[in-house]
Amino acid sequence: MESDLNSHTYPENAGEANAPFKLRVFDFGVHRWYWSYAAIENKHGLPAWSTLDVNPCTNQAVCPGDPLALCRPNADWTGQDCTACKPPYFKDANGKCVGVNLALGRPASSFWLVPEQSTLPANAVDGNLVTTFIGGNQIIGPPPYPYWQVNLDGLTNVAHVEFIGSFGYNTLYVNVGYAPYTPVTYYDNSAGLFERRILDLDPPVPANFIQVHAQIQNFYYPTPLRLTLAEVIVYGSPA
Repeated sequence: MESDLNSHTYPENAGEANAPFKLRVFDFGVHRWYWSYAAIENKHGLPAWSTLDVNPCTNQAVCPGDPLALCRPNADWTGQDCTACKPPYFKDANGKCVGVNLALGRPASSFWLVPEQSTLPANAVDGNLVTTFIGGNQIIGPPPYPYWQVNLDGLTNVAHVEFIGSFGYNTLYVNVGYAPYTPVTYYDNSAGLFERRILDLDPPVPANFIQVHAQIQNFYYPTPLRLTLAEVIVYGSPA
């Protein structure tokens, strides 16, 4: 059997002149999450076919509807096997990959936002979509910029954040620690009447806090601003 590094060639006892092709199996991780692959080479050592050509999870493809699922080829390599979750996530009762909501019950506050309708900043991290935080900003002019913030329990590797609220279908500006992001809008109606914005971070970003801004940063607004947050959900692991 020929081998170099972690590759193996079949048939084992065939010479170059006798073997019209070789099947080389590589057992080191060229795929994400350490999947092996195979390639067929002609007698000149040129590749004729590779499982990389048909692997439905090549180039870090994600499982539809569940970005936290671990994408693996199914048994015949014709589709995706999404039954497992990326570490450290696990399946919930509905079959979705989730983790522990690291923002649940953590201290929350608002800056240059006046709570309206007897709402509290903590309403956005209480695990209940019925209770919301509504904050208004009466500053008409340049900075400071109004925002809502939740403090995490120490430095955290943040991998996935969901922002549920009413954002007027405008661009939402958030911070994971000091790094700014614009989460993607999901139109799956899972949040009812609220909008749902998703932020996936790969690799995870270490942060102590999450901020949600009521206005575009570094921009002047001539009218009062408002931020409505129903829930902010954070998944990750301690740094």
